[in-house]
Amino acid sequence: EALKFAISQKLLDIAIDPQGMTPEIHLGGAQQFQHDVAAFERLFRAGGSGAGKEADNTIEPGPMERVVAGSHLMSLEPSQIQTIRDALRTLAVPSAGIGSLFGRRGDESAVGECNSVVGDEVTRLNVDDFYNDDRLMEEANNMLEAKGFAALSLNESLSIINRRC
Repeated sequence: EALKFAISQKLLDIAIDPQGMTPEIHLGGAQQFQHDVAAFERLFRAGGSGAGKEADNTIEPGPMERVVAGSHLMSLEPSQIQTIRDALRTLAVPSAGIGSLFGRRGDESAVGECNSVVGDEVTRLNVDDFYNDDRLMEEANNMLEAKGFAALSLNESLSIINRRC
């Protein structure tokens, strides 16, 4: 169990990048990472007694559950990650407008494939915008939960979303 925790924690560190060593996540690398995470998950599931653990939703997700969710989030197709990014941006950045939810970007254009730009400013999602408003925080968490990413904190999700190209 200690080995599972240690490896899971290292994989989680790769996914959420707390040291800021990975400024961009590209789809091919994300898909390979998801494959590797799935291999470790199968290995640990085969070696341990994970039965019944998922039935109890009161237990906070451990590092393996969080890294599985993170690897899934980072490996979403570009249109799917953009939809989530736009929905969260619409919640947090009033000037983003609802048009972005329907693919109408107005004067926004892509910077590479990673971030959107409004005017001259790159629009990265900032977790403080959500922490400053309880209702926004609840809406963002509910949206991520509905998409299957409840194991991740909002901060972890935004770290991945902001770096995903």
